[in-house]
Amino acid sequence: PLIQAYGLIILQQPDIKVNAMSSLTNHQKFAKANVREWVDEYNPKLIDLNQEMMRYSTRFNSYYSKLYELAGNVNEDQQAKTDFMSAYGKLQLQVQSIQESMEQDLLELNRFKTVLDKDSNNLSIKADEAIKTLQGSSGDIVKLREDIKRIQGGIQAELTTILNRPQEIIKGSINIGKQVFTITNQTAQTKTIDFVSIGTLSNEIVNAADSQTREAALRIQQKQKELLPLIQKLSQTEAEATQFT
Repeated sequence: PLIQAYGLIILQQPDIKVNAMSSLTNHQKFAKANVREWVDEYNPKLIDLNQEMMRYSTRFNSYYSKLYELAGNVNEDQQAKTDFMSAYGKLQLQVQSIQESMEQDLLELNRFKTVLDKDSNNLSIKADEAIKTLQGSSGDIVKLREDIKRIQGGIQAELTTILNRPQEIIKGSINIGKQVFTITNQTAQTKTIDFVSIGTLSNEIVNAADSQTREAALRIQQKQKELLPLIQKLSQTEAEATQFT
């Protein structure tokens, strides 16, 4: 039952589909393949063995009274002795057959348990590595968030530089807008992402006579170009991560 429960858990897991983590995907495939082998081949053998043992128990109970009766006459009655030895021999052969099946199934069971233990260990290791990659201090998601936060902070600093020059602001304008893009996960599901950003800086600001305002505007435009790919990548990575978390 324990192995069956483990197998059921493995088979019910959604398929992991993360291109950047092919080893995790492969280990899950191996684990599922081994569980299916157990379900299709070895589990039926155990069921058959259990049924054979039950049939033997029934046969033994039906033979017992007869054997007991014959055993009382084996010393006086040659026919009783012959019948007793014949019946006893049949039961002994059945016991031997069942024992051989049990030993073979036990070998297969131990072999399969070793495979399952290895699968479980490998899958756990790769899952831990995936979690660290996605969420750890060196993970892609954390790194992307840090880069986005840094660039957004830089944009805010440049905006502060411009806003501290009211003479230039009076002449021009800063338009705040929303950028929209679509991401697709490994199951072909799509998701629309939008985020607030600086839409445009007017020509009066971009071409301002004040050099600090003009340079700040150019840096904002450059940081905006850097920001969009990072947000797209972060959204895509998080979408892939949610397929198995």
